[in-house]
Amino acid sequence: MKQNSFIQPLFYKKHAQPVCWLDDLTLIYYWSGKFILFNFDTKKETLIGKIPLSFKEKILSLFPLLRRLFRQYIFSPVFDESKNEILFSFNGYFCSYNLNSNTFCREQKLNHAARRLLSICLSSNGKTYYGEYPTKKDNQNICIYERDQNKNHSIVYSFKPGTIRHIHLLKEYNGDLFCFTGDENNESNILCFPKKTFTCEPIHILSGKQDFRTCVATFKNDFLYYLTDNPYFENKLFVYNIITSSFEKFFPIEGSVVYGLCSNTCIYFSTCVEYNLMKDEQGNNVCLKIDGTSGGIRSNESILYYYDITNNKLKKITAIKKDCLSIKYFGFGTFMFTCNTSSKYLAVFSHSLKRNETLFVYNVKKELN
Repeated sequence: MKQNSFIQPLFYKKHAQPVCWLDDLTLIYYWSGKFILFNFDTKKETLIGKIPLSFKEKILSLFPLLRRLFRQYIFSPVFDESKNEILFSFNGYFCSYNLNSNTFCREQKLNHAARRLLSICLSSNGKTYYGEYPTKKDNQNICIYERDQNKNHSIVYSFKPGTIRHIHLLKEYNGDLFCFTGDENNESNILCFPKKTFTCEPIHILSGKQDFRTCVATFKNDFLYYLTDNPYFENKLFVYNIITSSFEKFFPIEGSVVYGLCSNTCIYFSTCVEYNLMKDEQGNNVCLKIDGTSGGIRSNESILYYYDITNNKLKKITAIKKDCLSIKYFGFGTFMFTCNTSSKYLAVFSHSLKRNETLFVYNVKKELN
């Protein structure tokens, strides 16, 4: 890790995937079937619960290459404070873990051989929404699901086969549900279901270009802030005015963005290294080339960013190089995030990087203010 202009971590720990903050000083992390509570004041760790792993899952969780190959991590966690419950996807299931009752439940098996979800949306109506993220093309509908307060899962909207590849993100704003889809140009859309009404076709806000392919987005004061997930062309952070239907500004960034953490005042996000590392005759890394031009991946490092929405400032926190293993089998290089924020700390998890499977904690209150 570079030492000069980057922020140094306050704390790091191998084999600890951060999941959520219970308060500004108390973090829950996951590893190999265990939920651990860590307090930054006392530095005390407490085992609070377990996922009952199958024999196969236990074996896969033991070895780093198998963990990566079979994606034995928690994905897309959200924390429902009203129920003291964590919702997430794990090993092909929509899952829940209740902190009060210490109860884990594999609620719903994911379709299309999917291993994970990219987002889960807690709604103001007490329901939860999530969209399918298929592993393989099977010429089936891609669906949005609704989970009610009794943990019943039902399909509320279906995209016809061939219209989209993935549902990247669902986000609520002013009572409406926004849906972000991908991957190719005709599949990349930012859609709106007004007042979560699914009986009519959604409104197309932006459609048909890689500039509208996104996995990380947030809203504030009728502006949409989003990062592109574009392997073909330069990626950007866009600021879009929903009222005037116009782009206000953008920032170029070095790679596609799949993971991020949004609050009312800022966005943390990380770029992805999505190509197999190759060397030229001089031993330098060669970036992905598409049609003779540089693609959307402009660096062999995953870069961790902080964007200050209020002051419109972008800052690099740190960067780590991708390791040498194939992304096809072992995943792209990036940082993953907790599902909520602490006013004092930022906790991230390195994935498929040279410092891999490591929890890094930064004192953002001190370093970024």
